[in-house]
This record gives sequence, structure tokens and C-alpha cells, in this order.
Amino acid sequence: MNVPPGEDAEFGNAQLTIRNLADFDFSRVDYALFSAGGAVSKEFAPIAAAAGAIVIDNTSAFRYDDDIPLVVPEVNAHVLDGLSGGCIIANPNCSTIQMVVALAPVYRGGYYPDQRGYLPVGFRRRTWAG
Repeated sequence: MNVPPGEDAEFGNAQLTIRNLADFDFSRVDYALFSAGGAVSKEFAPIAAAAGAIVIDNTSAFRYDDDIPLVVPEVNAHVLDGLSGGCIIANPNCSTIQMVVALAPVYRGGYYPDQRGYLPVGFRRRTWAG
């Protein structure tokens, strides 16, 4: 459904007035969730962050940006410690999230594949010196 700004749209049992995102005051929100495509995120996520919002971006727009944390809460939530407003957080796509959640315990346990890329039955635990 594509409703132009200024008109109403039905959502559940409510009527909502559609507003233009370019006119939105992001200083009124603590968290801004973006999932309307990479182009929208690239344009408006920095504006929202500059206004003090914590932006959680669900597109590919910031996934490869070294200055923006790529977070899967079940795996590396610690990177969010001390986080305050005015930032962008990226997350991987849906299939990658599931894979990372499943593989994180293997990685944390120090189990690594052999030279061919196989994890042998019973695994082999890699030990760290020091």
C-alpha cells in the first residue's frame, strides 16, 4: 500500500496519518528502526543518529562499514555496552543471523575445522598459548 503524505492509512483498528520522513523530527525518538531499503537508510539513518536517536538498521546499507557495529545480540551484545544516543547499529541478514547464532558456541569453544574445512567427529579443540 502506497499512501501519500497527509492521507490516512488503516493499521489494525487505527487510522494513522502518513507523514513525510524528510519532515520528521528524530529528536523526539530514542530508537529508530530502519527497514525500508538501503537507499532510505543511507539518507535518513545518519539524520536520525545526528538528532540523538539510536538507529537500528535492518538493511544492507551499513553492514560493511567498519565504523558501525554489526550486532547479533545473542552473539556479540557486548559491543553495545556503554552505547548512547546518536549512533547507528547494523545487523546481518536473516539467514546469516541464524547461522551465526548456531556457530557462535563452536567458535567460542575453540573448535576449528581442519585444513579441508571439516569439523571431525568429536571435534578438535584448539588451545591458545599464553
